[in-house]
Amino acid sequence: MFAFTSCASPLPLAGRRALNPPELEGVPLEEIAARYVARFRDRKADWAAFEDASIEGYKRAQHRFIGAGGSGKHADVNVIPPRGFALSIMYVEPGQGNAAHTHEVEEVFFVLKGYLTAFIQDKGGRRLDIQLGPWECIACPPGVIHGYVNESLETLTCDIAKRTGEELPAGALDLKALAPLSSEDMGSTSKYSQSKNSAFPPIGSKWKERDLRVSRTIEVVRYDVANGRVRINCIETQRLSWAKPERFNGKSGGYARIG
Repeated sequence: MFAFTSCASPLPLAGRRALNPPELEGVPLEEIAARYVARFRDRKADWAAFEDASIEGYKRAQHRFIGAGGSGKHADVNVIPPRGFALSIMYVEPGQGNAAHTHEVEEVFFVLKGYLTAFIQDKGGRRLDIQLGPWECIACPPGVIHGYVNESLETLTCDIAKRTGEELPAGALDLKALAPLSSEDMGSTSKYSQSKNSAFPPIGSKWKERDLRVSRTIEVVRYDVANGRVRINCIETQRLSWAKPERFNGKSGGYARIG
């Protein structure tokens, strides 16, 4: 719905007036508004926007506002036509995220609600995690390997914006190249899930320190199978950290399961 305001005389412009693009020359304001306004109520959650989105650990929904947003769905007539950048909102449940990938253009992750662990990675596989909360962001430069995961216990909503341009697919190709898994794992899990033969504790299970001098309860959030570690959340402090899988094998010096 649009409302017009009448002006006795045109308002003065700050600086020199830029020219309209040829396709908008002479187009009425109503048509411009209809073409370049997108409302959330008109967006549909696309759970199949990306090649890897059907794999456990990478499930996420995209709400496209401007352009295809890396989904490759350039024929979507419900989005604002992109010019210099694309804009979408991602819905990511706990334990889910996206695969490590690169773009030939800059990409921005801006957290609207919840908590996001973004990461950047070098060619040797060294990875740096960056935790972001509401109204915090990271700008990933072109060519830098990056991605994100929701390691919190609540749903994440984040805005993703990037310049339009060519990009490398963030799908099965990246999963195989950057996080090698066995054929069994690729068929049923992601690098953040549990394979049938692994010794990882169940996601969501709760544990306490066996050392009675330490009063700490933790919950298992996800796995990093490629690097052999478990992401845990301390229930008392709500702090995230990593633990070795061996600490959950029931021996002394580790954790005892309570739930």
